[in-house]
Amino acid sequence: MACIRLINLSPGILTLPAIYGGGTLAPGYGVAILDTLANVQAVFAHVPASYFNLEQSPATPSNAIAPALGTATLVAGTVTVSGVNITANSKIFLGRNTPSGTLGNLSTPSASRVAGQGGTGSFVINSSSGTDTSTIDWEIVD
Repeated sequence: MACIRLINLSPGILTLPAIYGGGTLAPGYGVAILDTLANVQAVFAHVPASYFNLEQSPATPSNAIAPALGTATLVAGTVTVSGVNITANSKIFLGRNTPSGTLGNLSTPSASRVAGQGGTGSFVINSSSGTDTSTIDWEIVD
């Protein structure tokens, strides 16, 4: 087993099979998959090789379980993202994917972060507008 980072290089959305949690991956985004490189290549054999990049690293509890990026939808201007790896030194980058409601300024207050490895951490995304219901892209970088 290894931690495989799949990065979508295509001009469109890449659909992830159910075996890897389903969902979609926007252009330029990546996802961590715990599997062998050969298995991942076989699952994506139908996708042109120029449309994705695979990076392999040894599987460890801190890099194989939790995603380093994703999306979350604000409810009344806030959302808690859990199941992530995060430390006191982590940087969280936010981008508005789908604007909805009354837009506000986005933040991830340091006090809301719960450090954890192996998918045990969490953080809160807040909007300065209590009626912001946007979908937010997030990425954690250490």
